[in-house]
Amino acid sequence: MLSVILSPWAARAVGDERVHEGRYNHTMYIIAIAWLYVALMAAISDTTVVGGVLTFVFLGLLPMSLFLWLFGTPARRRKLREKDDGIDAGTDQNASDRNQ
Repeated sequence: MLSVILSPWAARAVGDERVHEGRYNHTMYIIAIAWLYVALMAAISDTTVVGGVLTFVFLGLLPMSLFLWLFGTPARRRKLREKDDGIDAGTDQNASDRNQ
């Protein structure tokens, strides 16, 4: 319960080792939402509709998709590693069952 209330750094400071078990960092989403808000405000203040849409796409959506993809890579790798470890553990157990 304490790790849910506290930030990941504070939870790690009090000794909770299970802070990032396959989950994305929530700070990453706060940054993305804030940037999309700024890009939306810039797009709304543009003088034409086409200019507003292009502003939102090129200053909001494209940079955020790149940001989320790059900063989400560690979590995706961690999930893939956990999946591979589960498959390896299952095949090792099946092999030991066949040997008996």
